[in-house]
Amino acid sequence: MDRISGPNYANVGGLRMWQDRNPAAGTAGTFGNAAWFNGVQEELINVMAQANIQPNAGSNTQVFQALAALFGTAFGSGWRQINGGMILQWGTSHTVTGQLDPVYFPIAYPNAPLVTLANEANVSGFGSPCQPTIYGVGASPNPKNYFLLSGARVLSSGASVYESNIIFSFLSLGY
Repeated sequence: MDRISGPNYANVGGLRMWQDRNPAAGTAGTFGNAAWFNGVQEELINVMAQANIQPNAGSNTQVFQALAALFGTAFGSGWRQINGGMILQWGTSHTVTGQLDPVYFPIAYPNAPLVTLANEANVSGFGSPCQPTIYGVGASPNPKNYFLLSGARVLSSGASVYESNIIFSFLSLGY
């Protein structure tokens, strides 16, 4: 990848940078050129290829998925291919609404997940005394890429409440 080399770039400290058009000041804006855009595109496609992710115009999370697969995330997600081509994936995330939140796998399964499990990430549990959290894992419209998760806290009264920001871990096996 290279810095912008199209017409009207700004020289900022010896670096070729973008500049906005300013008709009042007589400043022309920087024009992007095919070589620069193609270079950025191919850099991103190469990151995805290293994680075996095929380009898909319908997804805006592919680079994130690739980086998560290659390096993990701040929450410790990852994957490994194991004997016979099976893929083991894991991660830690949090609920957004607690009701059928999408959770993306570190990489898309080539075929399908066989099983996905979720559990409380906090080893000491929830509340005092410790009370259970119930997780429900469901199939998504695109099960190769993500699953749906619901998380409900069981209160001392026996009632359950869907909650946001419940931290959970997951483990998934597929092919």
